[in-house]
Amino acid sequence: MTLKNRITLNFTLFAALVVAVICVVVYSISKNYNHREFTDRLRQRAEIAATVKLEADELNSKIYAQFQRRHIQTLPGEVEYFLPINLITEQLLQQLPDKLFVPPYFIAEVFEEGESEIVIDDRTYLGIIYQDNEGDFIVISSAVDLYGQSKLRNLAQTLVVIFLISIGLLYITGSFYAEYMLRPLKEFVHQINRIHVSNLSEKLPVPESKDEIAQMTRAFNLLLERMETAFEMQNAFVGNASHELKNPLTAILGTAEIALNRDRDNQAYQKALQDIQTEALRLENITLRLLELARISYQPVGLQNQELNLLQLLEKISANYKKIKPECHIAFDNQAPRPVIVGSEELLRLALVNLIDNACKFSNNQPVSVTLKKDQQHLVIAIEDHGIGIAPEDISRLFQPFYRGKNTRSFAGYGIGLSLTKRIIDLHSGEIVVHSSDSGTRFELKLVLP
Repeated sequence: MTLKNRITLNFTLFAALVVAVICVVVYSISKNYNHREFTDRLRQRAEIAATVKLEADELNSKIYAQFQRRHIQTLPGEVEYFLPINLITEQLLQQLPDKLFVPPYFIAEVFEEGESEIVIDDRTYLGIIYQDNEGDFIVISSAVDLYGQSKLRNLAQTLVVIFLISIGLLYITGSFYAEYMLRPLKEFVHQINRIHVSNLSEKLPVPESKDEIAQMTRAFNLLLERMETAFEMQNAFVGNASHELKNPLTAILGTAEIALNRDRDNQAYQKALQDIQTEALRLENITLRLLELARISYQPVGLQNQELNLLQLLEKISANYKKIKPECHIAFDNQAPRPVIVGSEELLRLALVNLIDNACKFSNNQPVSVTLKKDQQHLVIAIEDHGIGIAPEDISRLFQPFYRGKNTRSFAGYGIGLSLTKRIIDLHSGEIVVHSSDSGTRFELKLVLP
């Protein structure tokens, strides 16, 4: 079912429910009014009947004639019953007539309230207490409200017809209303269908209104910008990865081909195998880095967070460097009283090692300064070197996979380490800030405090 049909159907059902409630209320009010009116007429008939029957001897001839004329104008099926009673004991002095079928509580309510009414099989009974010098009586007047019932039937039929006609009108109105409301959305869909991979730079015109369509258009334009950036990064990644993987493969195949094109001595074969081994190790290193980047980028659910003391982690990294890279000197300055965060030790170790490796490499193993400090919301790790620095135009692209600055061509590397580091810090809801000049570079990792 289309959105237009759902809106039309929901609008029709809701409006029909409102109309039905109104019809029921109108019918109920009319029925109650009709019942009260008929009950008032029965009360008048009961009083008139009692006056005519019980006080005829006390009236003069003129008044008696007036009562008779009013009494002639009887209600449909009207019947009166006069039951003698004892008001003191609240008991009937005779049994109910055979044709009078009222429940005992009806008589009890007349005694208690002085009046009662009940409807049995479309016949309305109304009883009142009438006191006369001849005695006390319960006067019961009953009749069938044929005229009122006819009016109610006509009213019910009219309301049903009105309800059925209103459903049709509501459906037509709802259809036009849905068409009108969905017109901007249809235009939005039409504009989206014109966008393809080749023209992601095109943006949808944002309506001047501040409604949901305008908000959705702005959100979609932001999505297009992110998609365009992602496609550009993907293309750059594929191109750089292809280039980086192609070089060692070309070297391996070329060395093997040269070694096999004619017989050579053992020393030449050993030299060829060493060259192949070197390029194979380079290829393995690139592949492993790519796998690490893919794992961290597409499987963040594997992140195991725990309370982690960063000072202890950095001390472990420093101790490891003294064993495997004694030429790289790391100086610590801890200004944080309790450098504890919640994160993954494995991933943060990888990120810190990448940054310290770069600091040692691009400063030719000059001392690297690592500082821990706190601000109001973050634990800040600053890693500073005195190396070659980063050109301002390279900083914006520094974290793209395989991207390397112009002044790093003479240094070994693949341009993947900083991409890994950025992804790891993003997974920890952190931030990386880079400050660089000709005299060195400073990386600040801002991690959220627990």
